[in-house]
Amino acid sequence: DPAGAAAQAATRFGAVALVKGPVSRIAAPDGRAFRYEGGGVGLATSGSGDVLAGLVGGLAARGADLLTAVLWGVWLHGEAGRCL
Repeated sequence: DPAGAAAQAATRFGAVALVKGPVSRIAAPDGRAFRYEGGGVGLATSGSGDVLAGLVGGLAARGADLLTAVLWGVWLHGEAGRCL
């Protein structure tokens, strides 16, 4: 139950949680939940998560709130993977 795991982690730790898989599940501590169905199997490779973390960190460093940074990071990462 990836959506349930993301929601539980977000609530337990008071943070935005992301569970990656064929469908990415994002949960916020306030109960909001999101999903992203894009990307591709090529993203399931060593180092891909590092790129995603860098995208999210970079967006947050530029001033995006954490939920926005995660949502945009997941989308950008998935779309880049889809294009490749």
